Amino acid sequence: MLAERAIAQGDLDAELEPETIGTLLQEITAGVHIVAVGTESIDQMATRMERAWYFLLPSIVPGEKLSYFREFAARRLRRYVP
Repeated sequence: MLAERAIAQGDLDAELEPETIGTLLQEITAGVHIVAVGTESIDQMATRMERAWYFLLPSIVPGEKLSYFREFAARRLRRYVP
């Protein structure tokens, strides 16, 4: 599982339960997508996902890696084209 590997590599907090965090991330991603489609604002999906990551990351990544992962998420989402 991807979350297990991320925890083992120190990219996610060691206290997290891999299956729970994996499910949470899947649900958040699906939720952002469903809301964007349901409100006919698919063009705003990347911005909404970046905002979700911005607030979620402090809860799941070690503090010393927070700025790296925020920038990584922002870069990846800028490449998104609906």
